[in-house]
Amino acid sequence: MIGKLLFRLARTGPLGSAVRFGFAHLSGLLPVQRVCETGDIVAFHHPRPAWDRHVLFVPKEPIPSLGSVRPEQVPLVRRLVELALEVAARERFDRDGFALLANGGAYQDVGQLHFHLASRAREAWYECPDRPAGPALLEADALTAHRHPRPRRAVHIVMLPPRGPLAPAAPGLGEAFIDAVIIATQRLIVRLDLEVGGYTLAIGAPPGRPAPGPCFHLLAGADRDPRRTLGPDDTGEEGRREDRGRSPT
Repeated sequence: MIGKLLFRLARTGPLGSAVRFGFAHLSGLLPVQRVCETGDIVAFHHPRPAWDRHVLFVPKEPIPSLGSVRPEQVPLVRRLVELALEVAARERFDRDGFALLANGGAYQDVGQLHFHLASRAREAWYECPDRPAGPALLEADALTAHRHPRPRRAVHIVMLPPRGPLAPAAPGLGEAFIDAVIIATQRLIVRLDLEVGGYTLAIGAPPGRPAPGPCFHLLAGADRDPRRTLGPDDTGEEGRREDRGRSPT
């Protein structure tokens, strides 16, 4: 009950600084059901879950959003993503499929960066295309970003490890690729003016696939897939948000 009350309060804008201070200095006192914890990351069951299995991963260092991650904080956010995927594998989230998501801009209600690890999140499974569509929007040593050839949202950018003769010997979710995704996301947020309307960074795997495909999706705007299967809480508050083209915050 206390955890749910604090979660409601944390979603009010003026408390953003207090929320960041709490995770940075008082995380041990949080009345939550912990899943795991490290020196700089805490993971706990969502007080108001929007999916059958719903875990939040939060850095203890104050970081308002993906768009405000400083260069020296990129390794921390990468370790958070790696930890979340390790928990997904260890806790067999793959049995029912899973997604790892972070909201930003207008989609983010709590003023501290956090990622959702969600299972039975059918509406959040996005395929990694075999071939990108059109010219690259952004290219780096460890990443290329293209518009998805089969977009499911008004804005659907896919970020992939490079291919061809210059590709790394073992492409996938390596440290360099995840770091590049964080940096590329910030650049694309600005270039495509996504902050006001809101955006979601996502990676996931459908049922039976133990590891997510080596790609991330940057999503914004209305849903373009009328066949999408809605999530388990779409009749409630979080579901109404999902109908408007966002993932639960």
